[in-house]
Amino acid sequence: MRLFARNSPFGRGDQTLVDESVRKTWELDATEFQLLNPGWTAFSQEIVAKSLRNLGVQVETSVEPYKLLLYEEGVFFKAHRDTEKTPGMFGTLV
Repeated sequence: MRLFARNSPFGRGDQTLVDESVRKTWELDATEFQLLNPGWTAFSQEIVAKSLRNLGVQVETSVEPYKLLLYEEGVFFKAHRDTEKTPGMFGTLV
């Protein structure tokens, strides 16, 4: 199967928009990519553990891929606040 990234939309109120003056990035849904490097699992677990520790999170947590955002030279997403994508979501790993 051959997949291609698409322009990333963003939410404004109850609308989902694509506007490259606000967000110029590409995206793939979690089902559209695989991380095949054998070191990825340990690396991501280390980053997540350190982030949770530094943020003072002391409750049980889990991590799940949602989307892969691709930022090439010159692309951007203006300052914003992420919204909850799944129940209980409290952060985005960038």
